[in-house]
Amino acid sequence: MSIYTPRGLAINLPVSYAFALMQRLYPTVDAFKVLKTVEGLQSIPGVFTFVTGLVCFYLKVAPYQIGLCIFCASVIGTVITLFGLTVPGLPVVGTLYSYVSGFGILFVVVVVYGFVAVGWQGVLALFVGRLLAAIINWVLASWNAKRLYARIDKRLFLPELNFLNAYRLHASSVLASPSMSFQEFKKRIDVSVSQDEMKEENWKPCFQDLALKWPDVVRRFTS
Repeated sequence: MSIYTPRGLAINLPVSYAFALMQRLYPTVDAFKVLKTVEGLQSIPGVFTFVTGLVCFYLKVAPYQIGLCIFCASVIGTVITLFGLTVPGLPVVGTLYSYVSGFGILFVVVVVYGFVAVGWQGVLALFVGRLLAAIINWVLASWNAKRLYARIDKRLFLPELNFLNAYRLHASSVLASPSMSFQEFKKRIDVSVSQDEMKEENWKPCFQDLALKWPDVVRRFTS
């Protein structure tokens, strides 16, 4: 069974496994914050595309350059999230972006601004760049899922990878200490969980906290 973020992004991981990880962070970091961070990481390609579009329209570059820049921005953003590359501050920016991007407001802003600044050809180049990038991003995500399947016998796409990276991101700040050795640090951010951690009574406090504060989120993956 999948779990879902507040905006409805499906994460194809068992509930017991996901909450076993988030229980490690609770109560310093609750499940809602982890799930919002997942949305933030998922939004990084969108952040790159949004900013690139505004800059291109502001500079009034040629349509083919707009399409190329949008294509590159989206693919680079996907590579960063796909491989969990650390860029300081970017997860926070992505999370802030995710609060409004789901309504399509920012995309409409870019399209309207582009039409006013460079005309319909520039806006068309934006759409073409996004479409081509979406194809390449799908190919990259599929290739990476097959690569991981060969190694760990699990197919992990962007939502699942972003969940694991969101956990690591919070674990590195919550569970780490200056006196900790590198080996201990690696153990703390390890995403493997024990059978004991997977027992419902051990992750139930984190789950119940989310159910109490955000019942609509929990209803998406419970009966």
